[in-house]
Amino acid sequence: MLIVLNLFMEIGYGIQPRSPPIYELPALARSAKMHFIARTPADLARAKRPLVEALGRLDRFLTPAGSNGRAWKQFLKWDDLQRELAVPGVPDPLVLDSVYHRFHSDHVGLELPVFHDVAKALWSYRHLAEQVSNDGFRTEFESNLEALAQGLADYQQDPEVPLETIGGALGWLQRHGQALEIVRATRAHFSQSNLHAQISQELIAAGSGRTVDETAPVRDVILGTSISGTGRTVGKATVRLVPDPHRAVIETVLDATNYSNTVGRNRSAIICSTGETRILGSKRLLIDADGVRGGPAVSSARTRTHVTAVGSTHRRLLGRVVRRVAKKRIPQQKSASESVAARHAEHKFNARLEAEVGALLTKANQGFQQRFRNPLIRRGEFPRLLRFSTTAEIVRVEVLHDGPSRLAAPSTPPEISGRPDLAVRLHESLVNNFATGLLAGRTIDKDQVERITLDILGAVPPQLQDDEGREPWAIEFAKVQPITLHIEEDHVTLTIRGQRFKSDRRTFRYSMNSTVRYRLENAGGAVKAVRVGEVEVFPPGFVPGQGAQFGAAQQALRTLLKRRFDRIFPPEIVSKGLVLPGRLGRAGRLDLTQLEADRGWLTLVWRRGTTAHSSGAQNVDAVPTASTISSNHEARR
Repeated sequence: MLIVLNLFMEIGYGIQPRSPPIYELPALARSAKMHFIARTPADLARAKRPLVEALGRLDRFLTPAGSNGRAWKQFLKWDDLQRELAVPGVPDPLVLDSVYHRFHSDHVGLELPVFHDVAKALWSYRHLAEQVSNDGFRTEFESNLEALAQGLADYQQDPEVPLETIGGALGWLQRHGQALEIVRATRAHFSQSNLHAQISQELIAAGSGRTVDETAPVRDVILGTSISGTGRTVGKATVRLVPDPHRAVIETVLDATNYSNTVGRNRSAIICSTGETRILGSKRLLIDADGVRGGPAVSSARTRTHVTAVGSTHRRLLGRVVRRVAKKRIPQQKSASESVAARHAEHKFNARLEAEVGALLTKANQGFQQRFRNPLIRRGEFPRLLRFSTTAEIVRVEVLHDGPSRLAAPSTPPEISGRPDLAVRLHESLVNNFATGLLAGRTIDKDQVERITLDILGAVPPQLQDDEGREPWAIEFAKVQPITLHIEEDHVTLTIRGQRFKSDRRTFRYSMNSTVRYRLENAGGAVKAVRVGEVEVFPPGFVPGQGAQFGAAQQALRTLLKRRFDRIFPPEIVSKGLVLPGRLGRAGRLDLTQLEADRGWLTLVWRRGTTAHSSGAQNVDAVPTASTISSNHEARR
């Protein structure tokens, strides 16, 4: 943990326990000009060593792969990088950039540490090389500190001013390892967590709890007696949360009783009996930034049996002797046989739970890794902070996503009243930062949008579906601020910036910005978003009413985009409730009861109706915990 903390501090991501007040930051930024660090060729040579070592590890990883390894090297421009490293002096930054972009190209496999280590070392080496070769670097250093100071002063005068100037200056300083103290102090104020979500224990229990009523054959061997018959298991599976500040811990507990009717055979003796086995079992689900996994299944069982008849395969005198001996031994072995039966029940329960839940956990973790974690790591967009935690009542998720030149939330999230079943507080910076990192300069087509929405929503909404017979469409996003979300005073404004468009076999090489604005309303129990005006589609920098004219192609593109975005963003969006995916859908519909937008924060709160609460209620206080089960094990031993 200390190593990770030191790393964050080194690259400017650390959080100082005592940050200076915000009004002191402009002066501190200007005073940092005297702390310029001049880089030398010796520094560059030292920075090359970690890169060469990381490349050596990657080479040892790829070489045994044969042709596949050679293909990887070709894709990563291995020879180009090796030539630059072999040349004495300062390498060509354009070559280093082209190689670096290959390491962050979202190619499956690049999330592995052996690739990530090279990319990290290459990033440091490339920016250090820039400092050594740039005669005007100190001037740039002082210029960025002045821009930072002025941006901070402007923010104190008007908190509504854009923060791009502050973010750009911080990014420049951080990339080059300069003035990191002021970088850390500024980020402590302007890069707070930009997503807070929570889900209640009651909602999880209502969606995951279930009754158990199963009948199955019984096959066992206890103290040399072969047992066969049938058993019926009746009980209830409930869910509770285990408090943990560092991960989400969700525990499924089964409280069940098995009623059996069996026949035992030991040599010539036949014993008919009934049994009752009470079993308490549990398994924990653990969720953190690394993925989803499960704890071991734990159970405690207690068996009670009653012999209903004793017989023998022999007849007459020998049969009577066998029955007499059996009736004498049964009471002597009853306690031991019940204990063995209970241990066998625990073993079978644990094995079954591991098999059933293990498959679900594997699927859930694969989805987390393949759809979320790995793609973001490959693109260098995994959140700086992704924290799961639980109390006895709530699962919480906290996300902080920024970047070298991007800030997060400059304020804490709004408070939530009461106990919602589901709540999300999202700052506009989360959407804007992910959009910049994932979409800037990238082309997205119809098929990709459909795959993404299908993965997230389970179906493609009608407004995203093209008319029958339409050709595929595509948009190449702008390289700067491809999508921006602005939230203020119960209004949400979304702008989509494209620099090239394709539709119906026609390509438009014009930049165009499409903007839509909604007013959020919550009156009389109805929560809705009402569009303010029409969808605006204009070229960058265009000011309506100043007499500018559009060419025929530009006007055709405006018409096409307006028609498409009119379908995606209707005049009014009314909440019809939310049904969660998977097993949580059993909890029923959630009603959106709170929808607020202010100071960059969007707050959404859902609650279940009275019917859903009553039907899904679980008496979780009566359910034993895993710690209780473990204590039972210790007492028995």
